[in-house]
Amino acid sequence: MSDDVITPLRPSRSSHDGSLHVLAALHGVAETALGDAALLADALHEALRHAGAPAAENAQQALPPGIAVLAWSASSHAIVHTWPSCRLVRADIVTCGSADAEQALQVLILRLQPQWTEQVMVRWPTGPIAPPSAPNRRRHSRNPTSQLPVSPLSFRSPS
Repeated sequence: MSDDVITPLRPSRSSHDGSLHVLAALHGVAETALGDAALLADALHEALRHAGAPAAENAQQALPPGIAVLAWSASSHAIVHTWPSCRLVRADIVTCGSADAEQALQVLILRLQPQWTEQVMVRWPTGPIAPPSAPNRRRHSRNPTSQLPVSPLSFRSPS
């Protein structure tokens, strides 16, 4: 696995397979693909199918300046947003269990042929999350008697 995989939480011993969340920016995509909702929906369906999570549903929405296309299955989803003026596609792919979001991204890259990409992958555990070790453990509580300093940007009602 590459160095850009982040594991934000430590799964407990009883945790099973987690999910993989991929965020990607595909730069330099052909302008014709950026405005074609049908092509993007087909690419997302193919991507999820190859990842092991065939999409059951999809939705498309024109969001000027581009479009957004969402495809999902029982355990996974993928969404792309386009910015035609920048020749940019941003993808957000989440898969669970044995489905592979990284594989889905590779299919999108093959279909959309960007000049270059940026990507971040996060592995999320499922099930109970083990608390951090003692030195990092913090309690969150409210103290209704504490007074925070008033910021110059705060709004006050006239008195």
